[in-house]
Amino acid sequence: MTSGDLATRPGGGPDWNRAPNPTRRPMLRGVLTLGVAACGFLLCLVILLGILGERLTAQTIVVSALMAIIPLLVVVPVYLWL
Repeated sequence: MTSGDLATRPGGGPDWNRAPNPTRRPMLRGVLTLGVAACGFLLCLVILLGILGERLTAQTIVVSALMAIIPLLVVVPVYLWL
């Protein structure tokens, strides 16, 4: 085994689970990331309501924002996968 080889398990396959978890609380990090993203989205929605609120109804803006999220549910995971 050379220094560039992966560590192997007794069964012969590579051992991918040897790296330690970079955070002590991975669930907390996920919840905080989701909370920050939701707050950012709501802030953008409030700004849109302020800018477009006099021309459009709040219901139209909220529905438009929710419809804009649907493609992001496909685009962002594909981008992260690539």
